[in-house]
Amino acid sequence: MKKVLSILKWFLVMLIALLAFLTAPITYPLVYPYHRFKWSKNKPWWYWFDDEDGLYGSLYWRTAKGITKNNFWVSYRWCALRNPMWNLHASLVPLKGKEKVVNQKGILTKNGKRVALYRVAVIQYEDADGNWQHNSGDIISLKHSIIGSVFRWFTIQNKLYWRYSFVKNVFWRLWIEIQLGVGKRYTFRFKVKFKNHA
Repeated sequence: MKKVLSILKWFLVMLIALLAFLTAPITYPLVYPYHRFKWSKNKPWWYWFDDEDGLYGSLYWRTAKGITKNNFWVSYRWCALRNPMWNLHASLVPLKGKEKVVNQKGILTKNGKRVALYRVAVIQYEDADGNWQHNSGDIISLKHSIIGSVFRWFTIQNKLYWRYSFVKNVFWRLWIEIQLGVGKRYTFRFKVKFKNHA
């Protein structure tokens, strides 16, 4: 029953995130003009913004996209399209603490070597010169990406959580990345990439 409740809680949080995803592109232009006002730092207005990476996106994203300006359209791309209502999403977090593994299965590799299963399968990128670009860039990096799949049940402060992640080069330049469950926050990520890898 604890496993069912853990999965249901994740679904509930994902429904809230889906609502944010659907409404932010419409509502963000209404709240953005007030981002400099002190009252916009309070809930519910605060939910639309991104205190983690700022209104105009993180450095890796700006660099990968060639963005040099800080204006409404950059903020809209970051806070309404890429990370809609990020502060709301980031406030829906699991308990913090040390993970105690209940059960885990899978194989993960990085740069051709196996890595511990507490890691998450994730695609990382590099530029044409081989410089790491985090999770947005020109070329998929086999050196920095964690490839494979893992499913884990674990507890934090006796509360049961789960996580599944998967990265695979399916065919030629077609890559799939999936992350579901709980990490630092409740997560749903599904990416299909058609890019070269190095």
